[in-house]
Amino acid sequence: RLYFGPKLESHALQVDARLEPALRVGWAWVRPLVLLFAGALDWIYANLVANYGVAIILLTVLLRVATFPLTQRSMKSMKRLSTVAPQMREIQEKYREDSARMQEEMMSLYRRTGVNPFSAMAGGCLPMLLQMPFMVALYFALQGSIELRHAGFMLWIDDLSAPEHFASIMGVPIRPLPLLMGASMVLQQWLTPSTGDEQQAQQRKMMMLMSGVFTVMFYQFPSGLVLYWLVSNLLGIGQQVVVNREPAK
Repeated sequence: RLYFGPKLESHALQVDARLEPALRVGWAWVRPLVLLFAGALDWIYANLVANYGVAIILLTVLLRVATFPLTQRSMKSMKRLSTVAPQMREIQEKYREDSARMQEEMMSLYRRTGVNPFSAMAGGCLPMLLQMPFMVALYFALQGSIELRHAGFMLWIDDLSAPEHFASIMGVPIRPLPLLMGASMVLQQWLTPSTGDEQQAQQRKMMMLMSGVFTVMFYQFPSGLVLYWLVSNLLGIGQQVVVNREPAK
């Protein structure tokens, strides 16, 4: 028997209970998040705003709030590390020929200032790493939710389950959302406090390269997923600006 129709439990299981495996969306490890996101989007759409684009934005805000303690801690650690950067460079210059003494002096500096270099250096990657499971889950939720098919957001974004189409130049599609998303990733890295450390400089270069890779990759992704990543980046930028303005303790 064949079933041609949307992956809706109320429809498919009425035809045959053996169709249940066909309703499973996403990999097994991320499936609970897929179901959670799909249910949350439907609930927000039905009870708060009748616009799936706005529902994605609200869901993004909720996810940023949920991960706020971790991202805030890493951002503040990075800010504190940047304040002791001149002392770190002085130690590196003074004990360049004695690596053991250099490490000893560095650890002494970290103890005096209360700086955790490991959590601080992870600050640049942590926000992206935290988002990866959510991005994968939302990707499957967008791909598997029939409700999002041809669901418009605003202006030219008339299908959140497919890549946007703003215009074309010589057959090349122009999509503002992925371009803005890539620019927001670059801005977020630019706002991250610098320590002048060679390791962090390499990390920043890698993250800048990742911004370009993500822009190209997201160019073919559903506009709903790009909207999620863009809004999350903008919220992260706002959070970073606030942290940068606060004096480091």
